[in-house]
Amino acid sequence: MSLRGRAKFLIELVFMLFFICACSTVSTPYPLNDQPTPMDQEKFEGTWIVEGGAVAVRFADDGVGHIAGVEWEGGKFRLMQGELIVTEGVPTNYLSIRFDDQGQWHEQYALVRYKFTDQGELVLWSPDIEAFESAIEAKELKGAIEKDRYNTEITLTEAPDSLVRFMNDPKRQNLFNYQEPIVLRRIDLPVNSGSYQSDTEKRKD
Repeated sequence: MSLRGRAKFLIELVFMLFFICACSTVSTPYPLNDQPTPMDQEKFEGTWIVEGGAVAVRFADDGVGHIAGVEWEGGKFRLMQGELIVTEGVPTNYLSIRFDDQGQWHEQYALVRYKFTDQGELVLWSPDIEAFESAIEAKELKGAIEKDRYNTEITLTEAPDSLVRFMNDPKRQNLFNYQEPIVLRRIDLPVNSGSYQSDTEKRKD
């Protein structure tokens, strides 16, 4: 599988992030937050249903979240993993996500916006490619745009603090695809919350 193919698979597996044409991306060469904190750790940690399988999320002591799933390839399972760094935003928070490709960590971080519902579901919004492209062309953001016949790849080089302020601006609500959210559901309880209860057990309670 090519590097682009692996990145596409990981993006689809880890949180099903369908960027435009499932290939176009908005990324940064660094996370939005260089001092990770385990924000929303208890809500994130657990196993989440994705298309065709599930992924597990855990947080290390350094505040960085880790995502893992498996791919069936060549008659055996292969670990697919990534890391996520949470950054506080207004009104919802951000994730900076990068992926491991056979022991080589990608240098770019994909951007995602998220929130948790009252029911514990994880709602994700991917970037709007055209909105970020327009902001760069208007010199409102620093970045580079690379295009081919089918894909657009945007690398944002704006300073993290400045980029977060820009995305927090209420006038910039077009930067993410709020009309097409991705909703994930957890299939077990957070790591430190006790033993798992089945739906039948919960009804008995």
